[in-house]
Amino acid sequence: SFDSYWHLQTGLDWINKGLSPYIDHFSYTFEGKATGAPIVFQGLLALLHNQFGLEPAYQLYKLIGFFLAFGLFTWFLRRLKSPAVVFLALLPLFALLLQLRSIVRPELLSYSFSIIGLMLYHRANGHVSFRTVFPICVLLLVWTNYHTPILGYILFFGFFIDAAYRQFSDRAELSTWIRWFLWGLAVLGVGFLNRNFGHAIIGAFNFAPEWKDFIQEYQSAALYKHLIAIYGLAIVAAATAILAIVRKRPGYLVVTLIFTYYSLNSARLVTPCGIIVLGMFASLLSELDLRDVVRRQGTIFKSTTVVAVLFITLSSLYSV
Repeated sequence: SFDSYWHLQTGLDWINKGLSPYIDHFSYTFEGKATGAPIVFQGLLALLHNQFGLEPAYQLYKLIGFFLAFGLFTWFLRRLKSPAVVFLALLPLFALLLQLRSIVRPELLSYSFSIIGLMLYHRANGHVSFRTVFPICVLLLVWTNYHTPILGYILFFGFFIDAAYRQFSDRAELSTWIRWFLWGLAVLGVGFLNRNFGHAIIGAFNFAPEWKDFIQEYQSAALYKHLIAIYGLAIVAAATAILAIVRKRPGYLVVTLIFTYYSLNSARLVTPCGIIVLGMFASLLSELDLRDVVRRQGTIFKSTTVVAVLFITLSSLYSV
């Protein structure tokens, strides 16, 4: 990435010279000013550089980020008890998403946070309690002090919507709604527990629009239109929205629509948003008995399903 040297040198000055990583020492636009840079990423990159040298450090960081995210996503599918066809269709798409944004950036580790968040969301199953929400708070605390926590807040916004829908359907008592509200405040409040006491949601609304005029990755996802597999991702996004409606999961629907919208408007968001939508698609599929669904449907449905899976799998593998 274009700011790679800045991140590495800031980390080296922190690790080797003891200089504050919270002060910008190098950029001509913000030199000497405070910065909210991801110091964990900078420190890790500097340690790898000191141990292995420049190019091996970058390759190792990418390797760590890729295998950690891919391994967690595979484990997530296993926890969902997904059938082989889901592994066949989704793992190549996941690999493609990682390849679309393979530069050495803090996001490579944030992808793993997204998958852990999906696991916690699925585990909670619409129930708000200390056992289900406290781990979410811990994850958001780490995420807030690392990079791109806004993704986590959008994801767990969906969780609280699903929980509210479940409570409304069950005609929950007032005490349940109070607990839902207080845990919602706790999750929201964790976002302020950082060095600058800023919040990712506020920062998202205050994002400087001029970045979009100078950096290509902020342009439309049409940049990827030459990739056949990008249409496979579109199929998955549409299917996720439909399944969310059928399975009465309004939280999944809202999150899918938000992430799909922002992915279409910014190429750099296709990977982080796509990973979460892919995980939600897998989670919704796990709630279905696919064998029973296929057995009860006609030949046309079966043929269409086979063609769709083959298209997604082969186009993803070809793109990767």
